[in-house]
Amino acid sequence: MAADDTLTAQTEAVMIRNEAAFGRGDLDGVMANYAEDAVLVRPGKVYRGRAEIRAMFEEVFAHFAGLTPQSNTMTVAGRLALLTWTATSPGGRVVQGVDSFVIEHDLIVAQSYVGAL
Repeated sequence: MAADDTLTAQTEAVMIRNEAAFGRGDLDGVMANYAEDAVLVRPGKVYRGRAEIRAMFEEVFAHFAGLTPQSNTMTVAGRLALLTWTATSPGGRVVQGVDSFVIEHDLIVAQSYVGAL
């Protein structure tokens, strides 16, 4: 396996693990995928480090309570990943989002997120 293929496989594994934890509503499982000094960027807001990112995800989980997330596409190249997704409420409300990730040493070190919150 070429070095880039190995890196891509490692990134895919982190993404699958993170997506599964998010889908279960497992905040500790999600946070286990982030480096201590990770940075998450949303329009108009930057979260630095696990504590700030955790607080943001607490808000996300509260906002998305009852929604069923579905990944529409996951594209991975080396240490980069792009995820498009939708989530549906029991009443049929649909929200959409796009996340990009940078993975290093089996952890998310950077993420950007555009979507409902």
